Amino acid sequence: MMITKTSLVALVVLSGAVSALPAELVKAGSPRNSLLETQVLALLENLRELMLTGSDGVPILDPLEIEHLHVDEDFVGIPGARLTINQLLVKYASTFIVDRLSISLTSLIFQRYSVEFEAHLPILEAETGEYDLFIPVLDLNIFGKGDGKVNLIGPKASGSFTFGVWTMSISNSIIHVNLSRFESALNGLFNHDGASDFANSFLSHLVPELLDFYEEDISAFLSPLIQDIANEALRDVSIGDLFPQFYRLHMLNRDNKMSYMS
Repeated sequence: MMITKTSLVALVVLSGAVSALPAELVKAGSPRNSLLETQVLALLENLRELMLTGSDGVPILDPLEIEHLHVDEDFVGIPGARLTINQLLVKYASTFIVDRLSISLTSLIFQRYSVEFEAHLPILEAETGEYDLFIPVLDLNIFGKGDGKVNLIGPKASGSFTFGVWTMSISNSIIHVNLSRFESALNGLFNHDGASDFANSFLSHLVPELLDFYEEDISAFLSPLIQDIANEALRDVSIGDLFPQFYRLHMLNRDNKMSYMS
């Protein structure tokens, strides 16, 4: 099955988290479409492989190399916060695991599906050649400049959304994120090598606690943001691009019904 760059973006958005492992794709008692389910799993399998190998139109995504990245208070929602990263390398994004995926039909006429998911990564490793950090949080300024790496152990995403097949749009998104453990090995924290060990230990405890404490605030920020990005990506994608067999079968059934009625 061929997958284009546009379809790749749409697929990532649609799945939220992806896996090649079998998953329960429909709630008990809800209408189930085995053809659509099979094609979703096939696309997810292709996506995992594509992340590792890349293609003519899609670069390798695992490991992911980012030359420059800058985020500020407008993105993280913390006044005065900023983070600049150069030469960023992110590993193991392709090791995603879907713990639960449920897709149930909510409207037969309009072909709307309710999607619920839980997924995690065993580990996500990020290494940088240079960072410049300033985050004011809990009456404390966390700052520093140097190199190093961090490990996110067991990052997890869960949530739900409604997907409209014929409109190719997402609505009612609710997304939550949390983290089992955070391992920091950043040099130059507080601009002092001697303070880095203490600061890294402090961050290892602080980051998961912050994610728990601000879970609802983060969800309120992420959910509409990801939904807007999703709908922008899906705007130029048709159902036939993602699920050609499902689309052809549906059109055939529709033509047969129209022929019978006439």
